[in-house]
Amino acid sequence: YNFNYFLPNTFTPNGDGINDILYLRGYGVDFFELKIYDRWGEQIFKTNDLNIGWDGYFKGESLSNGVFVFTISGQLLDGRTFKEKGAVTLVK
Repeated sequence: YNFNYFLPNTFTPNGDGINDILYLRGYGVDFFELKIYDRWGEQIFKTNDLNIGWDGYFKGESLSNGVFVFTISGQLLDGRTFKEKGAVTLVK
């Protein structure tokens, strides 16, 4: 099997129903933790559920366009672990 995961580098939470929520996608993901941080290093989102994604809000307020840092770590069903960090861009 080709176990893998993918996190888009851009999403557009503008209410058009297309790419409004940032989800980790994958096949054969056993477990993971995704965290999103703002430019000041404050954690603004965290999930370990593939069905829960970030909608571009923090503390009930819609955030402006910007680049946010993510960290992700986890394990695939074949036992391989993964850990990475990068950036995701929010565009409305």
